[in-house]
Amino acid sequence: MMNWRFSQILVLASLGILLSSCASMYLKQGTEAHANLKYATAIEKLEKGLKSKPDAEKRLLLADAYVQTNQYEKAVGAYENAMTSKDITDEDRLNYGRALMSTGNYTKAENIFEGILSRDDNNVVAEKLKQSCERIAEMKKDSTLYNVDQLMIPGLVTFYSPVHYNDGLLISGQQSGGKEKDPYNELAYLDIYYTKLEGGQWSSPKAVEGVNEVFHDALPSVSEDGNTMILTRSDYNPDGKLAATSENFNNPQLYSTQKNAEGNWEEPKPLPFNDKNSIVAHPALNHSGDTLYFASNMDGTVGKMDIFMSVMLDGEWSTPSNLTNKINTPGNEVFPTLKGSDTLYFASNAQQSLGGLDILYSVKKNGEWSAPMHMDYPINSSYDDFGIVFNKGGDSGYLSSNRDKQDRIYSFQIFNPEIYVEGLVNDKESMMPLKNATIIIENLTDGTKDTLTTDDEGKFKLELKQGKDYKITAQKDEYFNVSTEVSTKDITTDSDLQVVLEMEELIVSDPDEGDDDATADNEDDGDGETDSGDDDQGDDDKTDGDDKSTALENYPYVVPNIYWDFDRAVVREDAKPYLNQLVKKLKDNPGLRIEIRSHCDCRGTMEYNDNLSQRRASAVVRYLIAKGIDRSRLLSEGKGERELKNDCDCSEGRYACSEKKHQENRRTEFIVLEK
Repeated sequence: MMNWRFSQILVLASLGILLSSCASMYLKQGTEAHANLKYATAIEKLEKGLKSKPDAEKRLLLADAYVQTNQYEKAVGAYENAMTSKDITDEDRLNYGRALMSTGNYTKAENIFEGILSRDDNNVVAEKLKQSCERIAEMKKDSTLYNVDQLMIPGLVTFYSPVHYNDGLLISGQQSGGKEKDPYNELAYLDIYYTKLEGGQWSSPKAVEGVNEVFHDALPSVSEDGNTMILTRSDYNPDGKLAATSENFNNPQLYSTQKNAEGNWEEPKPLPFNDKNSIVAHPALNHSGDTLYFASNMDGTVGKMDIFMSVMLDGEWSTPSNLTNKINTPGNEVFPTLKGSDTLYFASNAQQSLGGLDILYSVKKNGEWSAPMHMDYPINSSYDDFGIVFNKGGDSGYLSSNRDKQDRIYSFQIFNPEIYVEGLVNDKESMMPLKNATIIIENLTDGTKDTLTTDDEGKFKLELKQGKDYKITAQKDEYFNVSTEVSTKDITTDSDLQVVLEMEELIVSDPDEGDDDATADNEDDGDGETDSGDDDQGDDDKTDGDDKSTALENYPYVVPNIYWDFDRAVVREDAKPYLNQLVKKLKDNPGLRIEIRSHCDCRGTMEYNDNLSQRRASAVVRYLIAKGIDRSRLLSEGKGERELKNDCDCSEGRYACSEKKHQENRRTEFIVLEK
């Protein structure tokens, strides 16, 4: 569907045949022109033929030709007329949905993608594009953070994919006229040009000597020292003639050239992994020049076009490796560029998208690429957006887009509001400020971290980046770690975020104290009718031998508001928010080992309450495990009625105490075994 801004060339033109009618002749000629990548001719012939001879298959070819020439409104009309055919495939519907997105009709596009998913719920591309349609408003809401302006470069009809070079830009462009024309759009073949700002105006582009031949030469990437260039060009045989596939197409390939002693570019040489049967294009060298990223549909491709990587080993480029399915999809990933050493930008038509190709980026951390993140409007538009590069400083640069119907270069400026987080760390019980607490502020978007300490007043302050999610964690000896999260995604003006972190004293209990052994066994839940009453079971009277101790051998932390249904050991819905607070505490403090203790009131027999409390403690442990807490960090113990918090021991009868006092004894606690 996309031409990747670098067309294949038909090496041997196919022969037409004489047809019996004008309509059939036009349709045949249009079909051949489409197959030969002559889209302007294909449109002319197919339009004429379809006027008097409707044909769904030919309308799909016409729709594709419209897309290839950036005529999306006409493409939508052609797709709509073809959708009634029984031979329409979901791939056709995907393309129809993409065309709708490019015209801004996101509601109808979403319906198309939902229809595809109703037949194939594993269609990853349809799911991604449907999600994009659902969050269009969200992706466009931060438009004031960017300023995007088209560059005015004289003498070229199309120009795109800029690269910084010698205080100016290398660009890929096409002129009108010339002896040799690209059949794709009837313009001259692509060449590499140089232009720079002079007095606030971009200079007339000059063709770069030594790298431009008769056919396509474009999309360069230049090493940091400016002495090596990798470029995309039409492929040549050793005899200088165009190379051809078995179908007589010439696929673009990667070539390398170096500057000689005089500072001139030498004759470009093909890279060793080129494959004439595949497209190998869009190079991006890293700063050290020893790693090359590029786009291809060579063997090993996950989708249609993927991002690959090759490294320089002993002076030779290695066999390329696919950049994994974290980056690549069943769709197309193309036009890789680099920002620094660890951020990869690329364009995709099968991930989050406003329409067409959209620019995304991924950050490499600990050798792994993060899930791609989408750049919102107006960096991306409903048209094709690709080939982004940044200026020094990282808050401005250039991108390529056909949002004005032709491929052009646009400058962009990112306006970053000043956003600060100001925090206060207190002791939870005394509310006194805690100085010298360690504060870790983690950017959840890219994984980077900042570490600072609180001052004598327990305060800290740090500037945050716009459009990110952060986790703020406070750490201090003899206290539980505590964390909170803040987001700057909806902030578009200078702002100060206020955060208060209350730290709770951490006391480790002696696991050898106490009367009973703790257990991690999971027991079956009891049955019985549901009631919110007490643990009433068995006789009121107790034998003289029953041991009722109110002494607390360890230091317990109460988990508040954990209520149980009568005779049941199933965690209730109203208890889950409070248990989730315990889950968070355990995740904030990954070294903790704890023992969950469940207590009953005095009503019921000693044996019954021991059993019931153990089942409830085990139920809490199972809940914590289900929330991601490792089983090895958890023990459970049912304390029955052995550790009452008041004098309500039923010695004067089961009704001698108020329900409030009984409830005080029915509780869930934990003690810390290790920190």
